Amino acid sequence: MQRFLTFLLLTFFVILLYPFDTAAMDAERATRPEVDKPKPVTVYYFHTNRRCKTCLAIERISRGVVKDSYGDDKRVQFRSVNIEKEKNAALAERFEVAGSSLIVSCGKKSTDLTTKAFTYAGSSPGKLQAALIKTIKKYLK
Repeated sequence: MQRFLTFLLLTFFVILLYPFDTAAMDAERATRPEVDKPKPVTVYYFHTNRRCKTCLAIERISRGVVKDSYGDDKRVQFRSVNIEKEKNAALAERFEVAGSSLIVSCGKKSTDLTTKAFTYAGSSPGKLQAALIKTIKKYLK
């Protein structure tokens, strides 16, 4: 008889501990952000209305790297942003840019490649491509 009461008591506690509202729990899990979900990497090329030959080369090389190396990878995107347009003012302010700039961003982290872009775009485009790929790979890990 004592075994039966112990079994009954244990069964009662197991039933109490089992969550009955599993639909509500599933809904809560669905609304929680996934911690392991990778953030997209965005290569921003900021520019003004008037651009020099080097500025145009930076855009061409950067766009080419993203298209050729990461064309099918939806985690990597390229954006050309004219900072003279009012709709882009907040983005320019976020990255603190006032002229032509090359920024690789992932979430709240970013890397400024502007100096390398202007150094290599005209004379050594391969070095700019390598620096850009290295930076993108760093964020994709």
